[in-house]
Amino acid sequence: MIAAVKYCGGCNPCFDRGGIAKRLQADFPDIQLVGYDNREVSADMLLVICGCSSECATYDRTVGTRGVYILSEEGQYPELYAKVQELL
Repeated sequence: MIAAVKYCGGCNPCFDRGGIAKRLQADFPDIQLVGYDNREVSADMLLVICGCSSECATYDRTVGTRGVYILSEEGQYPELYAKVQELL
């Protein structure tokens, strides 16, 4: 599975946004994480990681053939984990 990762601008992050992607990669080593702007591959999932509840990151909902997941707080990681397991 390929997951495109889009980060917010980081103006007010309340947690380590990059740490979420690293944790996901550690939990699911078979998933390929690619940058949101990498249009050379077709992503199965779009993961939008926002640093706060504003969720101000803009993105194209057509990226991610199997859905979009928005994470705006570290406590949402178990939901993301379950979503990835479901998609696998």
